[in-house]
Amino acid sequence: MRRVARTAGVMLALLSPGTALAQDGPEIGGTVEGTLRLEIEESASLGAFPAAAGTAETTLTTKIVATDGPVTLSVADGDRTEGSQLGRLVAGGSPLASPLEVAAGSGAFAALGGEPVLREWSREIGLTTTVVRLRQRLTARELRRGPAPKTVLVTASVGAP
Repeated sequence: MRRVARTAGVMLALLSPGTALAQDGPEIGGTVEGTLRLEIEESASLGAFPAAAGTAETTLTTKIVATDGPVTLSVADGDRTEGSQLGRLVAGGSPLASPLEVAAGSGAFAALGGEPVLREWSREIGLTTTVVRLRQRLTARELRRGPAPKTVLVTASVGAP
C-alpha cells in the first residue's frame, strides 16, 4: 500500500502547479475489420487417365489467413447441388460410377457431394497451408469416354456452421 501511495506522490510532483488530470476524457479508438483470405496456388488436373482401370490423383495447395474463428475449409461440387451427377465427373453425358473424392493432407478421403469439411480450426489462424488431394477411381469401361470436367469449389469460412 505504501508503494502505491509513493508512486502517486511522484506522479503529482511531475505535474505543474494548477494542472489536473481528467477523469472522464474523450475515448479514442477504432474498429479492426476481420480478415479471411483463401489462396489456391495452382489449378488441379487429373491429367490423362491411366491406360487400365485404376485411380487418378492430383493435389492443390491452399493458403488461409483468418483473424476470427472458428475456421472451416470445405470442398463442394461446383456444377451440381443434387441428382445423380452430384460429386461425379461427367464424360459423354454420363456420370462416372465412382464419385470424385477429396481429402486434406494425409486425412481420409470423402466423396465429393454436399460440402465435405476437410479441416477445422477452433480459433483464428495465421498463414496456414493445407494440401487438398483429389482422387478419381476409374473402371475399364470409363477410360474410353473422353474428357470429364468438374468444377470444384474450395471454401474457407469463419463462424459457427
